[in-house]
Amino acid sequence: MSISRYLRCKDTRKAVHVAEQSSRWFRGADYPDVVGVFCVAHAGKNLEVVGGDHFDEIMDYEVWTPENVRAEYIALVGYPCHGY
Repeated sequence: MSISRYLRCKDTRKAVHVAEQSSRWFRGADYPDVVGVFCVAHAGKNLEVVGGDHFDEIMDYEVWTPENVRAEYIALVGYPCHGY
């Protein structure tokens, strides 16, 4: 069984998938560019990595994806991110 890991911001109630972990393997984010944009938008905010026992808490967060990253960034920062 694998465990999803998310980087979440308690200040904005937003999150992004950053990794997947199993007892035999580990892999990074499916969309590292989305993680990067998320980090730029959340610089200086209260961020933490969660998963496993805390996975249910992510359901209350808006998760950034390739489909919504542009809109989420603009809503948070006020202008588009270069490349998005």
